[in-house]
Amino acid sequence: MGGYDGVMKLLWVCVLAGGLLAQAPLKFDAASIRAWAPGKRPENITYGMHLEPGRLSNQCASLRVLVFFAFGVTLADKIVGLPSWSQAACGAIANSNTFEVEATMSPSTTPEQVRAMMQSLLADRFSLAAHWTTQEGDVLLLDVGPGGAKIQPWTEEHAAAMKGHKYGCPDDDRQCNNIIAKDSSVSDFASILSSILHRVVLDRTGLAGQYDASLQWAGDFSQRSSLPSLQAALRDQFGFVLKPGKGPIRTLVIDHVARLKAN
Repeated sequence: MGGYDGVMKLLWVCVLAGGLLAQAPLKFDAASIRAWAPGKRPENITYGMHLEPGRLSNQCASLRVLVFFAFGVTLADKIVGLPSWSQAACGAIANSNTFEVEATMSPSTTPEQVRAMMQSLLADRFSLAAHWTTQEGDVLLLDVGPGGAKIQPWTEEHAAAMKGHKYGCPDDDRQCNNIIAKDSSVSDFASILSSILHRVVLDRTGLAGQYDASLQWAGDFSQRSSLPSLQAALRDQFGFVLKPGKGPIRTLVIDHVARLKAN
């Protein structure tokens, strides 16, 4: 390898080996974010992020809602650094801190790619920069109680015995809380509890394998329910206890954000 061509080939190899070729950020084919004018009355609003093949939209969203979607934030996660105006609510009269979003992309775009595109859009329009970390905080610990574990392992025999069993809430209990988690790990069950309770739930049972982790319990506002409380259901059906403790909480840190730039 000699001469100019040899030097260029060697440089190309070094660049590849060093990982210096950064992949360009994913972007929508076309996108707009428009702030509601003060006093404008939204009509026939449908709330939430609407994702369909080739299109993403939200008729009235706060910056917080857009960040939740873009970064896959769950209600058990923590966000640090968002300004107070980012949490504006959509009501009878929207304000300039709520936004209408329209974006288009290839119909084959995956949900993960759409989230990455939204991150690029927020960086462009709000100068938003953020990173994930973990912080120690208040969590709930799922552990085996004094009487030992009672949760049923998911075996072929158990699956056969439960064939035809009606999982879910009683028809007469509208405030019932329900998890259907057949052939599930205890760690997965703890993650589902996190999303329901809006608190991080960490599996401290030490139980491996797959289980029938389906559970029903009375909601906080249930009246005259035949179902037990969550703590009683965990104790009696699974032999588990749920107790407060300290642990890592996935945290999205907002490093920088500014007001919306014009389209």
